[in-house]
Amino acid sequence: MNDEPKSTGARRRRAAYRLGVEAGRRTGQIEAINKLAEVASAVAFQAGEPANEIAGLILSGIATKPALIERFMAEGSELIIDGTLIPTFAGIQGTLTYRALNGEIVHPDERRNRLPRAATKSEASK
Repeated sequence: MNDEPKSTGARRRRAAYRLGVEAGRRTGQIEAINKLAEVASAVAFQAGEPANEIAGLILSGIATKPALIERFMAEGSELIIDGTLIPTFAGIQGTLTYRALNGEIVHPDERRNRLPRAATKSEASK
């Protein structure tokens, strides 16, 4: 039989459970990073653009709408193909800065503030 007090055994079980949960979270995080790299590389190859630029755009869009994470993990580049992440690529949505065509580094908030209100809504809904 177990000579350890119940409280020690319970603490060990809780600690083992926490370690398992953390390992699962890390595995999910690693899978998400690998998926991002895979999708960005494929899209970049087809678009003739650097994969790190595409990865940043995807990450910026998903950070704005975290509800898209599960869909991104299942569908990958389909979110770009169906237009879900296109507003991010246009610099209208997203959370990360990007280099504009004129060379400036711009935050999406600046771009949204420059657009007329109606244009922002119609472009963001695409």
